[in-house]
Amino acid sequence: MACFVHLEPEREKSPLLACLEEIDIFYRLLEQYPDDLMQVRTAADIQTLLTSGKRGMMLTVEEGGACLDSLGALRDLYRLGDDDPDLELQERLGRAQHCTRHR
Repeated sequence: MACFVHLEPEREKSPLLACLEEIDIFYRLLEQYPDDLMQVRTAADIQTLLTSGKRGMMLTVEEGGACLDSLGALRDLYRLGDDDPDLELQERLGRAQHCTRHR
């Protein structure tokens, strides 16, 4: 599932709030359909998925600007399950590669 938020200033919600609400939907879907869906974050998860009969869900935030150029917010998005930070955001922050680790 990809979380995408619009960054236009005329939107009613902040991009970060909109992103967090989409992440909430992601986790509610996993909770609602545990027999059908499984979160996939690692190669081991994919191996488990292949024999489980479930559909895999990977969380990604497609608009890295949702973290409002905050390394703390980027780290929190990672903790919430976003394993794929937006490359444009990494370039803008310059240091973003240091706040996540590969699994």
